Amino acid sequence: NIGYVDRNYTESSEDIGEAAGPLYSSHQISPLVPVRFTTGGWGYLGGSRNPVAVATAGGSNSFASQELTGNISAALTLFDGFKLRGQYGLIKSNSRREILFKTIDYFNPITSDRIYQNNFPNKIDNRDYTNTYQTVIAMADYEKTFNNVHAVKILLGASQESNVSESFTASRTNLVSQELDNINLGTQNQLNSGNDAHTALQSLFGRANYGLFNKYLAELNFRYDGSSRFAKNVRWNLFPSASVGWRLSEESFFGNFKHIFQDVKFRASYGELGNDKVGNDYAYLSVITPVVTMPIGNAITPAYAQTLLPNQILTWETVIKQNIGLDILMAKGRLSLTADYFIHNTDDILLRVTLPDVLGATEPSQNAGKVENKGWEVQADWKDKMGDLQYRFNFNLSDVKNKVVSLGNVPPTFGDQVRFLGQPIDAFYGLVAERISQISDYDFNAATNVYTPRFPVIAGDQVAPGDVMYRDLNKDGKITLIDDRQIIGNPFPSYTYGFRGELGWKGLDFSFFLQGVGKASGYIKGAARHAYINESANPQKIHLDRWTPDNPAGSYPRFTYQLSHNQRFSTMWLEDAAYLRLKNIQVGYTLPLHLTERARISRLRVFASADNLLTNTNFYYAYDPETPVSSGGFYPQVKTFIVGINLNLK
Repeated sequence: NIGYVDRNYTESSEDIGEAAGPLYSSHQISPLVPVRFTTGGWGYLGGSRNPVAVATAGGSNSFASQELTGNISAALTLFDGFKLRGQYGLIKSNSRREILFKTIDYFNPITSDRIYQNNFPNKIDNRDYTNTYQTVIAMADYEKTFNNVHAVKILLGASQESNVSESFTASRTNLVSQELDNINLGTQNQLNSGNDAHTALQSLFGRANYGLFNKYLAELNFRYDGSSRFAKNVRWNLFPSASVGWRLSEESFFGNFKHIFQDVKFRASYGELGNDKVGNDYAYLSVITPVVTMPIGNAITPAYAQTLLPNQILTWETVIKQNIGLDILMAKGRLSLTADYFIHNTDDILLRVTLPDVLGATEPSQNAGKVENKGWEVQADWKDKMGDLQYRFNFNLSDVKNKVVSLGNVPPTFGDQVRFLGQPIDAFYGLVAERISQISDYDFNAATNVYTPRFPVIAGDQVAPGDVMYRDLNKDGKITLIDDRQIIGNPFPSYTYGFRGELGWKGLDFSFFLQGVGKASGYIKGAARHAYINESANPQKIHLDRWTPDNPAGSYPRFTYQLSHNQRFSTMWLEDAAYLRLKNIQVGYTLPLHLTERARISRLRVFASADNLLTNTNFYYAYDPETPVSSGGFYPQVKTFIVGINLNLK
């Protein structure tokens, strides 16, 4: 099996990140600024990047790659039930990326003087990548049923994976022309760098299945993996797993219930999985890397240094999965029910040890963290027909609770999102907002025109009516970021659900898929949520409902100049990220066979579909609840409409 893929596309060089791209820039520029002046030049005002200019005239990011995939396999049956199999796979790619950052000049429409520039000096960046991935697998398996009672299946195998990647980057600035994207046009800052990475994984694995009377089922598995990402004495680890099943419906005493339940099966499993993709591929080695040039003897001298402390005992992360489940088939096969309860514990998660800064190097990683996930999932499927009408409905609902069990010796991190013992990973951490304060919450001195709050505040805040009031959690009469913040939300969704429907009638077919989240917290921050940050970030329609003496019930605090205390992270700015979305809807028609078979067409179907057509949510307007933490720079999900034809020829 051989495949070849040739990719080639060009996009804007400004598509460079959620907090820097053109969507984020659109919050910073006044909507009164034209895209272009009537003189033809790009519109500009007050240091803000013109998002249309940088997206369309700021340069290009061109990517091209050639990828060859190959797979060869063979099987040899030595005797009944015993088979040897071998497989070799190859993925080889060669890629090139060329990024051109063009300088954009803004001119005064009256005097024609240049007043501002983006991307100065201009720059060209060329990057080459090569990658070779190879895998070799050898397996032997034996399968046999004895006396129609004992079903046995055994598999043993070995594999090796290797990956070799190389990259080369070169860049120059001050291009003499922006009309061509050739690196030879650059005249200054001629820089280059390269990278070479090799990784490998060897594995021994096996599986044994046993079934008794097709009622009692058991399976044992093991993997013994060795990874080049770890030192030799901790490179290998064993990961076992086991599962059992009991088909209750096959028992003789179950015969009286067969007309109700066609199949009932209990199952349970325990398994361990390893993860060696833990960041730095050479974290156990004392690697030296180039550093900023050093002045030695009044001369600039290239230097190398060990910038990362290694960890010789760094080893695998381990995920321990436990599961119990129930499968039921009933209503003459029309209704199937599945229920699962699971516990997933991740041990030996990599965390960085905090060490004194005097060491002058990045702290080593260690296997210290533990995270627990507990959850359940249920699924129901109903399929039936009424005359020519066929229909099927599927519903699933799941929930999982996540918490940090151990941080080793690493202290908790503090910020808007934290990792605390007993709390979800990256839980939201902030102040508890009581409400927006009113004039009646202050003592007013008419002589000095000063409002003095009668509630606890953070020292130094210039508080006035219309500001957010925070809860004094420790009851000491003041608000501090040390004592009065707590866990206020969970970014991990709860009660994830989906509902799929399919109907068919005389060649017509119709399907839909609804998907959603019942409970989640989100946080839209920065210029996406607030007005006049850094004298920029223009107000939005929602800010019309800000607090003023004439609008004391406003949903947004008062506008302030060069004050940000109302924007501190608190429950005031947590969003409800629950949603229900119509992910897909499709209608089609298949022409009758007697109309198409004369043209040697076995099937002809025309269809139309739409994705992301409707969303019901209370999330902050204009943003996607599936991206619950954002500064406003993510490209939104788009509505997609498709019409097409499926044609099968005889």
